[in-house]
Amino acid sequence: MCLFDYLYKKSGGILDIFFSFSDHFYRIIWYTVFEIPSEEETMMKLPRISAKMTGTVRILCLALLLALTVCTVPCLPLLTGYASSSGSCGANATYTLTDAGKLTISGTGAIYNDHFHSDESLRTKIKSVQINNGITVIGADAFYYCANLASVSLPNSVTTIGQGAFAETKITTITIPSSVTNVGNNAFFELR
Repeated sequence: MCLFDYLYKKSGGILDIFFSFSDHFYRIIWYTVFEIPSEEETMMKLPRISAKMTGTVRILCLALLLALTVCTVPCLPLLTGYASSSGSCGANATYTLTDAGKLTISGTGAIYNDHFHSDESLRTKIKSVQINNGITVIGADAFYYCANLASVSLPNSVTTIGQGAFAETKITTITIPSSVTNVGNNAFFELR
């Protein structure tokens, strides 16, 4: 008994459920790999492949399906043209960045110092920032050198804009709410 047959027998009924679900996929693999003529070429109706397959072939087909899944699923955002990233940018603050470059920050409290500046993969993609109500502090250098950042929307909850927070960006106009009582040195230094 080969290793694949052994694994198939040890799996119990789990693989049978999976194989019955994906019978058509395995039929395609079976015909492609073993170059069996299509139904049109043989002019006959072929039996269900899953009933004829040995454990070894089933395991090989499963391995192929898993390999295709592992290779394809991570690439789906790239293939569909939509990719977004998200994560934490403060103790109680989170962000979402769309493929269009819109960064939305939600939560409460402060945005970490140097957060978006220190991550080049994010820094170069940010084109606009929407900070939602609840964020109170924009940390020092938080958006420093986000060279493509052109627009920012600040909520009334912001009280502090840290040193160099928006330095060396493309911001042309910004409305600072009356709630802001502290603006750090060079917060808007060398806007392009």
